Amino acid sequence: MEITVKLGEPLSQIVGRSQVSLELSEDASVTQALERLGVAYPSLAAALAGADSRPGLSFQYFVNRKWVRDEELAQHRLKARDKLYILAPIVGG
Repeated sequence: MEITVKLGEPLSQIVGRSQVSLELSEDASVTQALERLGVAYPSLAAALAGADSRPGLSFQYFVNRKWVRDEELAQHRLKARDKLYILAPIVGG
């Protein structure tokens, strides 16, 4: 099945575009999609992994504009034509 991954800044700069198509097996999880992205774009994997070590800078994940919490990534199943958004939280003052 094919899904679309939409990347916010700074991830879109790392990959060189704001949207990529990703081919996955049926019933793949968000975690599996992230692993596949990491194989295709190693610098993206490094950026996502690095966010885990910097409190407050982790990325947020949405499937079809619905937030998927970090603890739900492995259980949330994707369907053909889903849109996975990976966004940095907005920080301001």
